[in-house]
Amino acid sequence: MTMRMSVTGIGALCLLLTSCGGLHGHPVPATDTPGAAFPTSKAAAATPGTTLPELTAWVQGGESVDRKGFHTVTREGATTDLGDDVAFTSPSQKIKCMTSSKMSPYAGGLSCLVQLVDPPARPAAVPADSNWVGGWLDYPGDTLNVGAQHGDPGQFVNGYGSVLNYGNRLTFGDYDCRMDSNGLTCVDKSAGSGVRINDSGVQPVGCLQRTDPGMHGLAYACAGSESSSPETDSTTTTAPATGTARPAPTR
Repeated sequence: MTMRMSVTGIGALCLLLTSCGGLHGHPVPATDTPGAAFPTSKAAAATPGTTLPELTAWVQGGESVDRKGFHTVTREGATTDLGDDVAFTSPSQKIKCMTSSKMSPYAGGLSCLVQLVDPPARPAAVPADSNWVGGWLDYPGDTLNVGAQHGDPGQFVNGYGSVLNYGNRLTFGDYDCRMDSNGLTCVDKSAGSGVRINDSGVQPVGCLQRTDPGMHGLAYACAGSESSSPETDSTTTTAPATGTARPAPTR
């Protein structure tokens, strides 16, 4: 269904995001160590080199924190209880994630807003007069979509979660995530997939393979998922790891 932006929708979405410009490709300055990691453009594409076992070991090396501190979101001083859902934010404020099992019709596992330096472009299938959010990620486990059409803030309407500090690991459902100064790394043990996220891009790992993006900027899926039709251009849009499970630094 085509989602057209009203003045109210634009205002709400912009207020929730740290910077509308930042989400659409102009990064907000932070103190994280600089360095390009996983570009989203095909021009810089290369074959990823990190395996799922390496990513899992990296995540499990983080300091585990109690998820009880991540069941609320805050906006303009008002706190909302998420029940069993989880929300967290990176210390740099560039990555904001939330599960949405209780927020139908937004239910779809883990979703994140990421201030990508070079977000994927609006696909031709998405109307030009709709609101395109290039830094919106949906990761239910067996699929990964980057870039989406959103006329409202969705599950982020009530704000964002508490800061997940660098070096800390948060486990919830089938997800295991670690935040570090070089980005967010998550694995889904039941799906056999993983993802590395920072402002330079997104790297799928494990069973996730490039597929037809449809209404998204980029799309990946595991064999047997509903979105697993292969794309004719099999070039990956992510850069390789460098012989270690630790992701490269990001801005």
